Amino acid sequence: MISTRTLPTSIATALFAVCGCVVGTAQNSFAPIRIRCAGPSYTDPQGQMWSADPGYAGGVPSSSTASISTTNLGPLYESSRSWNSAASPGRYSFTMPNGTYSVMLKFAETSMTQPGQRIFNVSINEQSVLTNFDIFASAGGANIALDKQYTVAVSSGELEIELAAVIGAAMMSAIQITATSAQSQYDVMAKIQPTIGATSFSLPDIPIVGTLRVYRNGLLLSDGNNYFLSDNQVWFQPGQSLQVTDLIQVLFKH
Repeated sequence: MISTRTLPTSIATALFAVCGCVVGTAQNSFAPIRIRCAGPSYTDPQGQMWSADPGYAGGVPSSSTASISTTNLGPLYESSRSWNSAASPGRYSFTMPNGTYSVMLKFAETSMTQPGQRIFNVSINEQSVLTNFDIFASAGGANIALDKQYTVAVSSGELEIELAAVIGAAMMSAIQITATSAQSQYDVMAKIQPTIGATSFSLPDIPIVGTLRVYRNGLLLSDGNNYFLSDNQVWFQPGQSLQVTDLIQVLFKH
């Protein structure tokens, strides 16, 4: 759930003084990124082009002739790229305008025959999104399409996806990155780095009504599950375990 409160225009000035905020960047010129891991390129039924995997991605390409269920994009899931070393994880890096994006990762287990044979971790911009992920177990079997989608705020001009093997090899079939609704000039991003032992931080002590979104290392957090609001304070749930290296971003839409 995303917090909805209204912000008076003056909040931008207050936040800049308190948190060192930056105005959001419009994303009107961003072209969606669609990659078919291990390639070749593919045009889907909607006429969208999925490009062949870039050579610098490393890893081992593979393909399957099995029919993939629960999707009409079967060819995307029939090919995949895998990385079998935790010490040398797979990485995809993309340069893009700062802003908010929807990142969809596509998977299908095409070689393992039971749960527990392939387990791996996935992170986006150094924030864990999948821990001890088992495609077979999560999808409910082999040759079943499985998509995982995340909202990511980019503030450094780069988005990186990392896959690290735990048991067997980490693998992925396709990646799609699209911009969410373009940010207007009135969007304000507050950037906060937690101090040691921090469990909360303060917003300006003024009424806040409108849309508020909280991100940790680029990933959208859930109000109630990851944090909660109390007056002008954002409190993180105990399981969040904030680190001094974390970057907390607060997007205000008014």
